[in-house]
Amino acid sequence: MKTFYLTVSLILVFAFGSLFAGRFQPATPVTQGVVLEYGSRAGCFGTGPCRMQLDAAGSSYIVQEGQGRGEVWLNNAGKLVLSLDSASMTSNTMQEQFGTGYFEVPEPFQVPEEVLTAMGQQGVQMIIPAGEYAVVASNGYLEVVF
Repeated sequence: MKTFYLTVSLILVFAFGSLFAGRFQPATPVTQGVVLEYGSRAGCFGTGPCRMQLDAAGSSYIVQEGQGRGEVWLNNAGKLVLSLDSASMTSNTMQEQFGTGYFEVPEPFQVPEEVLTAMGQQGVQMIIPAGEYAVVASNGYLEVVF
């Protein structure tokens, strides 16, 4: 009798599993355009992130020393991913901030509330801990996972 119940249970698991397969996919991450200012900008000191602000889609952007333009999103592990367009930075900024293959965050950095809200994370606080984060260069972008 136990074998019968076990067999029926397995059939039900497979039947319902195939019925719902593919319907419960993880949500597509909400990507938000940002402009990141680094320690060398006016009012900022040292290295690492100083300010992060929303970047309106289609807005004009002028390459300047100490800043970069890109996108942020949360990956499946809930970690913040920053992807910066290499062409949005001066060569000096790229060398100073990413030249070692790591992006240094010398002190904890709080991600602005408006950026998190734009990513669909209302009422959430996120602080990037101090540390060095690996930089992956690919197709003209520099990607950092915090």
